[in-house]
Amino acid sequence: NQLIDNALPIVISSYKFKQSSLTIKIETSYESSLETIKLFAEDLTKIIINLFKNACDSVLQKQRRIGENFQPHIIIKTQKIDDYFLAIIIRDNGEGIPDNLKEKIFQPYVTTKSAGEGTGLGLAIVKELINNNQGQIQLRTEWGSYAEFAIILPISN
Repeated sequence: NQLIDNALPIVISSYKFKQSSLTIKIETSYESSLETIKLFAEDLTKIIINLFKNACDSVLQKQRRIGENFQPHIIIKTQKIDDYFLAIIIRDNGEGIPDNLKEKIFQPYVTTKSAGEGTGLGLAIVKELINNNQGQIQLRTEWGSYAEFAIILPISN
């Protein structure tokens, strides 16, 4: 939980530097009794920053398209799944992932962003970091409505 709280301001400050009128509702819900996970703090920070940055990009892209009536919203929560795993969930109400990209979104050079805005490496790196730490990542999305990434990680014994 503390690593997530430390990572979020890094991304938020980079957006506020670019856009002083930034208004994204960020909701956090952390399970208080989380166990220690089997993951390097540096790896988890990279994962959180990447997914949170993607969520910010998506909600801001949707806000540009829809206008001021759209309220960008990102939810970040942690929860214990069972005695062996916990989940970190990041959900946004942005553009979501198009159906034709769902199956390959974690492959290198695949991106939902416009040309020049992304390399298409972020989610590939995220997936590799999670896999290298015996975890998994799950995607739930609806094009035009939301994207939700659930990071499932093993608890240290």
